[in-house]
Amino acid sequence: MKILIVDDNSDDRELLRLIIERHGHQVIEACNGQEGLSIAAKQKPNIIISDALMPVMDGFQFLRNTKKDKTLNSIPFIFYSATYKEYQDAELALSLGADAFIIKPKDPAELWKEIEDILKENKSEKPVTAQLIEEDEEYLKRYSEIVAIKLEEKIRELEGEIAARRKTEELIKKSEKKLLDITSSLGEGIYVFDLQGLITFMNPMAERLIGWTMDELNEKGAHNLIHYRKADGTPLPLEECPMHNITKTGNHYISKDEVFIRKDGTVLPISVISTPIIEEGKIIASVTAFRDFTDRRRLEEEREKLILELQDALAKVKTLSGMLPICSSCKKIRDDKGYWNQIESYISENSDVLFSHSLCPDCAEKMLEEIKQMKLKNHPEK
Repeated sequence: MKILIVDDNSDDRELLRLIIERHGHQVIEACNGQEGLSIAAKQKPNIIISDALMPVMDGFQFLRNTKKDKTLNSIPFIFYSATYKEYQDAELALSLGADAFIIKPKDPAELWKEIEDILKENKSEKPVTAQLIEEDEEYLKRYSEIVAIKLEEKIRELEGEIAARRKTEELIKKSEKKLLDITSSLGEGIYVFDLQGLITFMNPMAERLIGWTMDELNEKGAHNLIHYRKADGTPLPLEECPMHNITKTGNHYISKDEVFIRKDGTVLPISVISTPIIEEGKIIASVTAFRDFTDRRRLEEEREKLILELQDALAKVKTLSGMLPICSSCKKIRDDKGYWNQIESYISENSDVLFSHSLCPDCAEKMLEEIKQMKLKNHPEK
């Protein structure tokens, strides 16, 4: 069996299609009465299920044109509507030849049962009855009354929605102003990313630090302008950016090793904290706070340089401490393995001291006297 669904709401069409196909029937679809009329004329469906309120041609006009067409007027026609649900709506629909007027939403099982009941009642083709409104003037009068009522209801609904929206917008503006006032006094740059990767808020300090405006960053993509490289100068693809991926991973990100590229092309070392914004258990955005880390990084680099210099100096220094066993006669020193070493050998091995041998005045005088005595001994006549 072929069933035509006519509804401007794609979700409602999808639901009906699933219900019908589950019972083994074919579905054809249209999004308004005019399209439905054209499809019905070509494909001759076994039943039509239509919404009432639609653009281009609504359900009542669609029904009236169907019933005026001799090739279509015997096709069962069901209204399935959430907008038209008053008694006079159903009365007009039935008077135009509708087989039923079902109000949305309906339990799928109950809805299909009603459709089946209507199909059973329409197994044999039945002619259009005299109950149909034949006079255009009477039809237009009743149709206009119903449409006027619906328009008044819609206008009241829209006015209520507009008032509620204005109130919400005012609250949002007040909230944004309060947030801007608070963050303007902070020393950190702050911005908020939505799920599409657009910046929805940026405080004045962020703009001062990087030089870009929020609109400029959104136009070309914040990552492409300020965060396309790592601190070591290597490229940082968007898909690898931990700050960009916060809305996907839900993780917090803290780093002191990031850089932003300012508008003037200079590199800004930053410390950064990024965290997801969660509402009702779902991530809706991310917020990032960053601070100019230039001075802090320079101090850290200087400190690391000094530490390296000290380590290098210490590596070159060897010290001797503790009690050393030394011979009172030959002045040899005993090492930790029990061997006796010349004092200069021991000190050279355990420090970076180098010895240059010479004589002190006392030893020099003593040595000269010894030499003189040796000469006298060897040559007494002189």
